[in-house]
Amino acid sequence: MVARIFLCHASDDKAHVREVYHRLRAIDGFEPWLDEEDLLPGQEWAREIPRALQTSDFILIFLSRTSVAKRGYVQREMKMALDAWQEMPEGTIHTIPVRLDECDVPEPFRRYHWANLFEPSGFDRIVRAIRIELSKRPVTEPTPILELPPKTSPPEAPATKDTVVEASFTNSIGMEFVLIPAGTFIMGSPDSDTEAFDWEKPAHRVTISQPFYLGKYPVTQAQWEAVMGDNPGQFKGNPNRPVESVS
Repeated sequence: MVARIFLCHASDDKAHVREVYHRLRAIDGFEPWLDEEDLLPGQEWAREIPRALQTSDFILIFLSRTSVAKRGYVQREMKMALDAWQEMPEGTIHTIPVRLDECDVPEPFRRYHWANLFEPSGFDRIVRAIRIELSKRPVTEPTPILELPPKTSPPEAPATKDTVVEASFTNSIGMEFVLIPAGTFIMGSPDSDTEAFDWEKPAHRVTISQPFYLGKYPVTQAQWEAVMGDNPGQFKGNPNRPVESVS
């Protein structure tokens, strides 16, 4: 099981946090996320950072005299971490306060035990907490992939214990489909996101219990006619036009 770990920190503490990032990366099954390492050129950091935070299995909140007193985006990240924390089942280890020095812990985090990274056993205690929480979570078997199903029709059902399907296929009229695997993800925006619309809130976990196939591209009028036998499109003449133009 992979542990996705978001590292929430102030820019002034980057050197300490960078060291923790590389130590976590060296542990099998741990996938830490640090902005300077995992943000790609051209990505919008204002979107990618909240997304990475919301989809992480664990959040490390790095506290120092600097970060506790600092105003700005780091405080927003901490608020998002608290919002995600509140959606976790009671007793779940999710957001872990980590002190870099002997700073005061902010009031919202005081109810939870923290780790002191400046102590010899500090890092090991963080790793132990993550592993203990992972051991309590159910293990899901990955969907295996075997041979490509027939081109003339989609498989009758997604993968089960006895049936294995391909990750993508093309049917007899050229429609491409991709397999959407079962799993859990975070949908929506946290209440703290002032730029999000109301209908995007709150952030919540969505579970896909069974894998399914989804069309890779919009259905064209030609494909619709090949299956349904007619073309009710409002704008005809271009068979490659999507059926969203259908009246």
